[in-house]
Amino acid sequence: MDYLIGLDIGTTAIKGALMSVGGKVLNTVSGGYNYYGENNQKLLNPAEFLDVCFSVIKKLTDALEKDDRVLAVCSCCASGNLILLDKNSQPITPIIGSLVG
Repeated sequence: MDYLIGLDIGTTAIKGALMSVGGKVLNTVSGGYNYYGENNQKLLNPAEFLDVCFSVIKKLTDALEKDDRVLAVCSCCASGNLILLDKNSQPITPIIGSLVG
């Protein structure tokens, strides 16, 4: 069978859903991450963020059969965050989120 994955990149967690191409939701998973920082900064380790993303996707697809295919992965989020990369597209800063008030 063919499947689709949707990811909601939230402020404190990534929520994921696996569904058939016909729209039937087969599995949902959530994975959280921790911010750190001082002086109202909201920072997130890029490696931790990627680990959570890939963990959610893996948990969503664990029950799939060998011949099953994920045709697309789509993500959405409410706001952007800043991360600076070097010339090799590697992170040189933490993910900088909105200020905590």
